[in-house]
Amino acid sequence: MANNKGKPKNGAPANGQLSKADRESLKILAGTVRKNLGVHPVSNAIGNAARTGKREDYDKAAEGFDMLPGAAKKVVASDAVTEAHVQVQTSKLNRSIQGAVDQVIAGRKARKVEEKKQPKAGRVDNAWDFQNIPTDPALRRKMKKRQDEDWDPLDQGASWDWKTIPGHKK
Repeated sequence: MANNKGKPKNGAPANGQLSKADRESLKILAGTVRKNLGVHPVSNAIGNAARTGKREDYDKAAEGFDMLPGAAKKVVASDAVTEAHVQVQTSKLNRSIQGAVDQVIAGRKARKVEEKKQPKAGRVDNAWDFQNIPTDPALRRKMKKRQDEDWDPLDQGASWDWKTIPGHKK
C-alpha cells in the first residue's frame, strides 16, 4: 500500500472508488490482520475501506498498514496471499460443481421430456392406466355400461386361429 508519486496507491482508481477486486482483496487483508493481530485499528480501517470502496478510506488504511512493524506486515501479507489462493480455488471448485449439477439437472429434464414422448414399454393403449379411471361413481357406471354394450359373447375367439398357438396338438 505504498504511495507512488502522483499516482493512486496500488491500483486505486483516480475516480475515488475501488474496483470490486480491490474491495475483495481488502476484505481478505482485513481478515488476516484480525486473525494475526486481533481486533486492531488497522484491521478496522482496512475493513472500512473494503465496505465503502472510497479512496479516502483506502488511503487511511494504507497509512495504518504501512505503520505496522515489518515482521507483522510480512506475516499478514503471507497469510493474505494464502487466503486469496484458497478463496480462488474454492470459487473455481464451486463453479465447476455448479456446472456439473446444472448438467445433471439438464440431463434429467431432457430424459423426462423423452419419457413423456415415448410410449411406455408393454403398453398398447391406456386401457390399463389406472390414473385415467374416473373417480366419480356415475362416470364409472356409464363406462361399464358402454363396455358391456360393445361386448359380443359370440364374437369371442372367432378371429383366433387355434392351430397357430404353440403347444396346440393337431
